[in-house]
Amino acid sequence: MRAVVIRHKPCQQFHMFLEGHSDNLEYLGFSLQRYGIVHYFKASGKVIHLPCKDCVLRQLLGAAPLVDHPKFENGVFVFKFLYTRALAKRLKIKEGQWRSSYFTLQLVSLRRVLLTSRQKKAFRLFATGGLRKVVESLGVSKPTACRLVKRALQKLAYQ
Repeated sequence: MRAVVIRHKPCQQFHMFLEGHSDNLEYLGFSLQRYGIVHYFKASGKVIHLPCKDCVLRQLLGAAPLVDHPKFENGVFVFKFLYTRALAKRLKIKEGQWRSSYFTLQLVSLRRVLLTSRQKKAFRLFATGGLRKVVESLGVSKPTACRLVKRALQKLAYQ
């Protein structure tokens, strides 16, 4: 199975709405409404609601399901969708990468994007107690623990 990673540059309305909140901005998620999408951000301890009538996310959700929670990094939205024919048709995807002035698409393997439950557990253990804790808690050898943490880090770096 494949996924499509979309890096979407927000519109001018978005930048005007969030002007002055650019530092310490955290993306909380979105909700579907009749008129479009509402994005939720946290800035300076307040939750900001950003309505978006022409959001590309609403159009794409009709063609394919999201694979992971959307992120907002470095002023760009990152969406991960399951690759479907309907999505390919809507975005006119050819093999490889496709570029536009507003977003970049990249086809990737789902295995390259999603952490397995074991990788998540190993990574949490590694973050709290190092490699020794991974070995003791999961009951695996040191090379296996290294491999689990290494693959988790690779997937996280790819995102």
